[in-house]
Amino acid sequence: MNLASYFLDSPRIGVAEDDELWDLRRVVTLWLSAVERNAHAKAIARAMVPHDMALFIRLNQRGLDVFREALDWARENRGECEAMLGPGKTLGTVQNRAVLTTMLQRLTPGTEVSVEVKRKDGGKTVSGESKSKCG
Repeated sequence: MNLASYFLDSPRIGVAEDDELWDLRRVVTLWLSAVERNAHAKAIARAMVPHDMALFIRLNQRGLDVFREALDWARENRGECEAMLGPGKTLGTVQNRAVLTTMLQRLTPGTEVSVEVKRKDGGKTVSGESKSKCG
């Protein structure tokens, strides 16, 4: 599990896997809500996944199994997760140039990349695909 700190409106903790950055707090919230049927999923996820990486590591020093389970569930149920999040929200979205740059720098040569850029003002959307040429 590749943990990552990033900023998207506020500091966050994510998991960088399969060329995506998953918002760990969102994943855990959805998993607790859907699988555990917990009415307090958001508050529990907030306590389990703080925005501070050092605190997250201290809180979870005994293991990350529950987070692996939640991430596996989210991958298998992506459509359901995105429906639960509501329109326009996804689990693997990058809305920050620095995060995107970091993710692209980790790619291996030949990795296919598909990007869709939406303007903040709700105007034009630009899409493109490419293969990375260097790692």
